[in-house]
Amino acid sequence: MNEFKQKRIEHILCGGVSEDLLNTTGAIEFNYGKGIYLYDEDGNKYIDAMSGAWVVNVGHGNKEIIDEQYKQSNKLAYLLQEGYFNESVILLSEKLSELTRNGLRKVFFTCGGSEAVESALKIVRQYCLQKLGYQKHKILARKYSYHGATMGAMSVTGFDNWRELFNPSLPGVKFVPHPYCYHCEFGMKYPHCALKCIEETERVIVRENPASIGAFIAEPISMSVGTAIPPKEYWKEIRRLCDKYGILLIADEIITAFGRTGKWFALENWGIEPDLMVIGKGLTSGYSPLAGVMCSDKIAEVMGKSGFVHGFTYSGHPVACAVALKNISIIEKENLLKNALDNGRYLEKKLNQELASLSIVDEVRVYGLLATIELVEDKKTKKRLVGGERVANIVKRYLMDQKIICRVTTQVLLGPPLVITIDQINILVESIKTALKKFSDYYFANKEELFYE
Repeated sequence: MNEFKQKRIEHILCGGVSEDLLNTTGAIEFNYGKGIYLYDEDGNKYIDAMSGAWVVNVGHGNKEIIDEQYKQSNKLAYLLQEGYFNESVILLSEKLSELTRNGLRKVFFTCGGSEAVESALKIVRQYCLQKLGYQKHKILARKYSYHGATMGAMSVTGFDNWRELFNPSLPGVKFVPHPYCYHCEFGMKYPHCALKCIEETERVIVRENPASIGAFIAEPISMSVGTAIPPKEYWKEIRRLCDKYGILLIADEIITAFGRTGKWFALENWGIEPDLMVIGKGLTSGYSPLAGVMCSDKIAEVMGKSGFVHGFTYSGHPVACAVALKNISIIEKENLLKNALDNGRYLEKKLNQELASLSIVDEVRVYGLLATIELVEDKKTKKRLVGGERVANIVKRYLMDQKIICRVTTQVLLGPPLVITIDQINILVESIKTALKKFSDYYFANKEELFYE
């Protein structure tokens, strides 16, 4: 490792990156990006097959957005949103309301998704206290869902091992089953399960006392367990339970919004309107940090009387809001919702065709341009590859050797920019196939020595 690469490791505290991963994949420096591609310091071209973290919807290096950043920075680079407003935040708020068909007419802006989730949780508490006169402090969340890295957002994240280093978590969070049908916690199969996950969710609501539960939070399609597409009746039933028991529904659309599933917001695919919705990532395609929480009129009317007792220094940042407006206009102009839908279908077909012969690949799930490849040791039993993080890092190394950047666990997680073309999908899938074939040969030849030591 040269001196400059060593400095990267010495002086940067990387979140979510282990020393083993850095040692396996190397500390790569990327100097620029264009479209779906990232270019390293040696000029090598990689496919950004996960859009960063499902962020760069319009692709890298978009000159329209870069020009808009420069224009707004010259005009007004910063304004404290404390009773003072600027054109970009006003127009963006109006546009977001329009995209929800005025179902969610108010928005509070944050810098990132975790902050947006924190803000949503605080809105629930303030709303319930002001509306009802008492606090509904409990939150329903799902096992194996991810909502962020700050304390409140982490507290509603359904992975025990992610929370244990930072316990105690926020009190009052109750976890219910996840509609992850590939590994159903009840060992059942849809549709014969009769939506056991919904039945158990209602049982938890009744047990905990509905009068104490402020909200239910979940992603429309969860990427933390790999494109977990719920049964078609799931969201209708969740909305019914929330209405029946007076529980607010928070949709975490941070990953799924702004065209990723072929709709502006993923819950549109099931015809469901939430009470609150957290957004981020594809809102600006990563060109500027911006996220937010949107809320319905019934919440806004109560919150507006006293004002939301909350705030951030960079809330409604003028440059970030201008970037978001331009990003949304590009998604509209280039018809990227349709591209995500049409090319997502092609990606699903191509992945299934090309990977079917690989013994380590079981189910492939695709919705729009969200995709997951399940890696297994045995297709019949769905037994996962042994070796945990170590084997995941080796899979990632093989993918990077084929110039593919994505996330790997016991799954390969994908989500390329919405601008990806059919020809580029063909290259992506062929590269994934080559990498997984090489890894499969390596794994079965060396697993005793490498993964049981």
